[in-house]
Amino acid sequence: MIMIIIGTSVAAKFSSKQATVLFTWCSIVSSALLGALLIFGDPTRISLEHIGFMTIGFIGLYTLAYGFASINVGLATPMIADCADYELYQSGNYAPALMGTVFGFFDKVISSFASTIVGWFCVLIGFADRFPTQEDPLTSGIFWAALFLFVGMPILGWIASLIAMKFHPLDKEKMIEVQAKIADMKAQGAAK
Repeated sequence: MIMIIIGTSVAAKFSSKQATVLFTWCSIVSSALLGALLIFGDPTRISLEHIGFMTIGFIGLYTLAYGFASINVGLATPMIADCADYELYQSGNYAPALMGTVFGFFDKVISSFASTIVGWFCVLIGFADRFPTQEDPLTSGIFWAALFLFVGMPILGWIASLIAMKFHPLDKEKMIEVQAKIADMKAQGAAK
């Protein structure tokens, strides 16, 4: 909850775009540190029965990474509204439902690949007929596949987000311009 409050405060003070870029970098760094902890530390020492450096480090970094990622997810909704306003600003067409539908469609398409990707990785490490279970011995294949899916894939997604934000024109100044034009459009419509 504290991170969500911080995230919305940053977005309100600057812009959704700047907050997204900031918290995407925070997500990348905290996840990379979590991955480094798992690679260079001993993951078998993570236990709530014997709390030590690995347990505290894992819980702390996981909480940060998940918190920053949650802020980014929360910032997506206001950005949909910004895009709808931008469409009205550019073309005069009010299309918030279309913006929400397009976002929802691509979100579902990308999310639907999750099980397929996990399945591919299981096949790559020798589990063609079933998923690994807790009874299976920990092999380097299971470790690296799980680490890539747990840390690497999200980092790749965040890098894609940073690239997309380079081309996203809706910063704080542009949104002020957009809102001013929409206010003028409303005033003209009310005067008719």
